[in-house]
Amino acid sequence: MNRQRGFTLMEMLVALGIFAVIGVLSSQLLRQTIDVSEVLMDRGDRLVELQRAMNVMSRDFQQIVARTVRDEFGDQSGHIELDQFGVLKFTRMGWSNLLNRPRSTLQRVEYVLIDGVLIRRYWPVLDRTESTEPIDQELLTEIEELEFIVIDANNVDQSSWPPLMNNIDGTEPVAVAIQLNMNVEPYGEVSRLWLLLQFPEIVEIIERDGLPGNGGGRGLPIFGSSQQLERRL
Repeated sequence: MNRQRGFTLMEMLVALGIFAVIGVLSSQLLRQTIDVSEVLMDRGDRLVELQRAMNVMSRDFQQIVARTVRDEFGDQSGHIELDQFGVLKFTRMGWSNLLNRPRSTLQRVEYVLIDGVLIRRYWPVLDRTESTEPIDQELLTEIEELEFIVIDANNVDQSSWPPLMNNIDGTEPVAVAIQLNMNVEPYGEVSRLWLLLQFPEIVEIIERDGLPGNGGGRGLPIFGSSQQLERRL
């Protein structure tokens, strides 16, 4: 009579131990895989946020025009301003007006760092009053340090603009580029340089079939000095 031999207690304990070790190793491997996947997704989202911010700044800086404005106190501000606190202000063109609202297609923009967040601030009008409220847009978060530098035609880095002194020959300095240096998580130091297009001064935006500066995409910007404007009109 044949007798069937089963597993001994020791064999069962060894098998259970092997399965336990395999289970622990598998769970750790799965946890590490999930962690790496989450890190890659976070890095991807962060890279998209950084790239979107760079695209917005590129669009703004490449459309800077020489149009001064008046602030809420009635003081005149240059078309590009950079103060000692690193706040950058400028006037740009190309503000789309698809709804044909009664406003200019130029826009006054300000970049400022507040509590580690890069804010893009703009105003609905160029020459504002005390009641004019700005509109803030959060452009990039988790910034440890940020610095804007204006580079003039003599290839000199200016930490404030306009500089306090003119060039050696007495001519006014001309901004040719804007450089951004910042320390942003998790990439560390990031630098970007934008060349500025040298547009002539904008005197006024005139619509063919409407009031000056009311947008709608049908207007023609008039460039040049007042004498050139008189000759063209």
